[in-house]
Amino acid sequence: MGLRPLVLAASILAASCAPAKQAWSEAEPRRAEVFLDVLPRNAEVRVDGAARGAGPVTLKLGDASVRVEVGAAGFEPRELAIDPRTLAGARVGVVLRPIGFGAGRPLEIDEAGGLTAAGAWLLRAGRPLEAEGYAERAVEASPNAAEPRKVLGLALARQGKRSRAAQELSAYIQLAPSAPDRAEMEVMVARLRGDIAIPAPRD
Repeated sequence: MGLRPLVLAASILAASCAPAKQAWSEAEPRRAEVFLDVLPRNAEVRVDGAARGAGPVTLKLGDASVRVEVGAAGFEPRELAIDPRTLAGARVGVVLRPIGFGAGRPLEIDEAGGLTAAGAWLLRAGRPLEAEGYAERAVEASPNAAEPRKVLGLALARQGKRSRAAQELSAYIQLAPSAPDRAEMEVMVARLRGDIAIPAPRD
């Protein structure tokens, strides 16, 4: 075997053992992301003082912690620090407490009871859109619980969202067949579906 074939063989062997070349974008350090979910849905999010619009938002993080402020009219604002070293790839929920709701019950993004209570309070306060957001999240957190379905159905009905309201109130009736307000809810579902004609007002 001559010298030339040996050099060629050594070159092929070295190329096969070398690590694959990375593109510039692949070689860059990947930044951590945190998904920030907020209630109410129209809450404004600020990151290190810069406005990010209404949540939910995905935060791309570097190595340093960031300060997140969440606020909405009629709600107590909240501020938190997010450390990418501990929360990389996490989903963080921020629930604002309605002003006047009281501090007795904790409000967490995955705690259906508190979210349902806040949704019912918002509904009684004449704020059905915000009530819808809280009750909807309560249903997601506990799909087999009856009360969140009722609050969501009533909030939807108050906004004229008849089809979805009927669906949620029907689910409430199925989940709580012995509820004391079952007959009342059945009548409401029938009206929302158009099965019962509502008499026109007399002159």
